[in-house]
Amino acid sequence: MEKINVYINSKNKKTTENINNLNISLPNGFLTVSRDEYFILTINSFHMFATWYNCNSLNSAYKLVSRKQDTSIFNILYFTLQQGNPNINDIVLMLNNSLIGYVITTYDKITNKLIYKRDPILTQDTLTNYQIYLSPLNCSSFIGIDNNSELEITFNGSYSSNSINVITIKAINIKVGGDINLFDDTIDNYSSTLYQPGTDKQFFIINTWSRFKFYIRYKRLFITFTIYKDEKKNFWYYIT
Repeated sequence: MEKINVYINSKNKKTTENINNLNISLPNGFLTVSRDEYFILTINSFHMFATWYNCNSLNSAYKLVSRKQDTSIFNILYFTLQQGNPNINDIVLMLNNSLIGYVITTYDKITNKLIYKRDPILTQDTLTNYQIYLSPLNCSSFIGIDNNSELEITFNGSYSSNSINVITIKAINIKVGGDINLFDDTIDNYSSTLYQPGTDKQFFIINTWSRFKFYIRYKRLFITFTIYKDEKKNFWYYIT
């Protein structure tokens, strides 16, 4: 069965169309069937381009509060998450780098929550003098604690009260040049309101083997995509 991929970019919709009601007008003669054939239309996925930062100056601040035994404040340290589109591993890394010597952060994948544990390096001193609390000023979605509330961090570990809410990059569109032949034809409106045929674009899900035996690895901190092809085919792409 022949397959044709249609990639729709809602940004290039016609000015007369609504964002939730698009007309897909394919080139004349591109799709034809015989009397004993038929079309099957399937929507495989929906993705939104990452043209903004999920974590920015308005939702990245938090503080670490140290309190004495009488609950009076002993010390307050202020921190911010790095602005960008972090995934859960990035958040854990940022928290551990900022709170080193105070809090060790890990991620529970099953509950989708963070676990905060006091650093045992300061066990003797901190047990007898003060308690520490993690308090987001405006970044509750990223660290799982309600804004302007305090979560006491214990040596046994404290779960975040809420699940972590982050959106990460899931897929990538790639335009391939040269004399490489890829499976399936494609139609898209990436560059204009017109849908144009072509065989030089492919859509890949990151960190998942595709039907073409491609695998894409994405390194957030270095903005690196590595696309591996089946070893028997003997080629790969490296994109930065």
